Amino acid sequence: MIPSLMQRRTFLAATIGMLSAAASGRRRPITLGFSLYGMATLSMPDAIAAAARIGYDDVEVASLAGYPGDPDKLDSAARAQIRKALEKHPLQISAFMDNLKLLVEDSAHRENLARIRRVAQLARDLGVSKPHVLETILGGQPGEWEASKVAMASKLKEWTAVAAAEQILIAIKPHVRNAMQTPAQADWLRTRVASPWLRFTYDYSHFFLQGLPLKETLQTLAPHTAFVHVKDAAGTAEQPQFQLPGAGGTDYVSLLRLLKKLGYRGSVTVEVSAQIHRKPDYDPLDAAQRSFNVLAKARKDAG
Repeated sequence: MIPSLMQRRTFLAATIGMLSAAASGRRRPITLGFSLYGMATLSMPDAIAAAARIGYDDVEVASLAGYPGDPDKLDSAARAQIRKALEKHPLQISAFMDNLKLLVEDSAHRENLARIRRVAQLARDLGVSKPHVLETILGGQPGEWEASKVAMASKLKEWTAVAAAEQILIAIKPHVRNAMQTPAQADWLRTRVASPWLRFTYDYSHFFLQGLPLKETLQTLAPHTAFVHVKDAAGTAEQPQFQLPGAGGTDYVSLLRLLKKLGYRGSVTVEVSAQIHRKPDYDPLDAAQRSFNVLAKARKDAG
């Protein structure tokens, strides 16, 4: 299915509007966010209130199956409560996380397309400005890239056709334990799919584990990046150990300066790995506060 002329014009008009805002000095700045993937034990209204109290500018809604932001769990009353919480607190929704697997059977592929539509509807119900952002990994296993990349691109084209109709950007994230791992692989998919509704999620932790430099990875991905995750990492690509920001060696001052220099304007969002938030003693509020302290200082130091 090919996006209609009207859909392409709508997208181009939105893009021109953003460029015009940038030219007049009104372009959105780099903001700090927290992914509610790391607050799965809290209700959405409580998580929004907590993130606002700490000082975050925005949140990423965890729309994965079974999470508080799962569109299948939220009836109209629940959506109204979330929207009320967003109105009460000076906070925006930056993106929706729904980790979809690309290399699946036809029935699961059709369900992925349906979930893209349901997440887009949730975004509309919560009053999120267009275009919405759906952030996702693609699944698969390391070493499968060459054998599966053509099939991945074919199915991704179908995702972006639905995204065009729903006006939701698909922001795919290279993942150290997935088939798509590197900036070059992500850029190959972008070129092959050739849709303005396909963007990237940049997460340096996955490149750090592969020994890839911050500057070079950002230079490749930043021009087409719609969303940024941050966390630290240790270990190896085969056995990654994800950490909270500040626990490892990521230079967040350099990261923020490079993002600004390369033209990125949007959220830099803390993602607390499931390796951390599924531990019995995990405290989501403490994790959010400690991460904010690290990033707020880095943003100040980066100017």
